[in-house]
Formats: sequence, C-alpha cells, structure tokens
Amino acid sequence: FEEFISKYYQLDFAVGAVAFAVGIVSLVISIFLLILLHEAGHLVCGLKSGYSFVSFRIFNLTLLKENGRMRLKRFSVAGTGGQCLLCPPDLPVDRIPTTLYNLGGIIANLVALLVVLPLFRLDLSPFVLEFLIIFCFVDIIILVLNGIPMSHGNINNDAGNVRLLRHRPESKHGLVV
Repeated sequence: FEEFISKYYQLDFAVGAVAFAVGIVSLVISIFLLILLHEAGHLVCGLKSGYSFVSFRIFNLTLLKENGRMRLKRFSVAGTGGQCLLCPPDLPVDRIPTTLYNLGGIIANLVALLVVLPLFRLDLSPFVLEFLIIFCFVDIIILVLNGIPMSHGNINNDAGNVRLLRHRPESKHGLVV
C-alpha cells in the first residue's frame, strides 16, 4: 500500500487526472458488482434453504415473479442498494430456516474479499491496483454495514435480522407470505 501511495506522489498532472477518473469509475463499478454479488448470495443461500423466488432488485431495477412469469420493473426502497425477496418454505413457523438466507449476502461479500486479496501479490499496473484497493474498501464497508447487527428505524440489516430471529423466534410469523 505504501508503494502504491508513493507512486502517486511521482505522477504528473495528466496521469493523476486519469488515476482520479479510474478511481471514480472503479468506485461505481465496485458498488454495483458488490451489491449484485451480495444480493446473489442471499438468492443462492435462500434457494438452498428451500425458499422460492419472489424478486431480485439492484438499485431500482427489479426482476420479479408475477403470475408465474418473470417481469422487469422499476422499484426502490429508501436506504437500500438492493434486495432479494424470497418466500419461505411451507414448514411450521418454528422450523423455517432463516440464518443462511440472511447471511448469504455477507458470505458472498466475504468470499469476494478472500478471492481478491491474493491478487495484491501479483505485479499489476497501478490502475488495476487502484481498482482492487477500491473494490476491497467498498467490500469491507458492505461487510461492516451488513455484518454488525444494526437497525435503522424498524429495518434491520442482515446480521440484525439473524439476531432478531434467534432471540425472538416469534418474529418468524411475519415471514409467512
């Protein structure tokens, strides 16, 4: 990281401007990819737990199952970058699995970080390193924001949902669609 920063001090203005542009583009791409990956983690883990597909949203673009057909619509939820909604399996409420589904996004983000970290050992161009640093930074932020139990108003993050459903299993009654 120190070598990466020291190279920036040696850059001329044009290269610095390109580095700035690469940084902005890297940030946008990283946010999009990591939210997509996070929600895909929920999808995979939810389906693995017996849930069925309802909708998958990235920013305001939503893929949903409506009358047995897949449709693309625009929909947003304030304070979220994405959302994967699944219908729980037809089981008694106390047997509905919730932990893997709720942790799926965190698991996916953790896997992404573990896959990318070894790339720093390679001899890569400064711009690729810049992208990787930004990608990891955004991934760590997403991991912290979803992996430490928190709530904002009546909305829990992923770890908050896991904690709530473990400590107050009667909250599962709200899962039945």
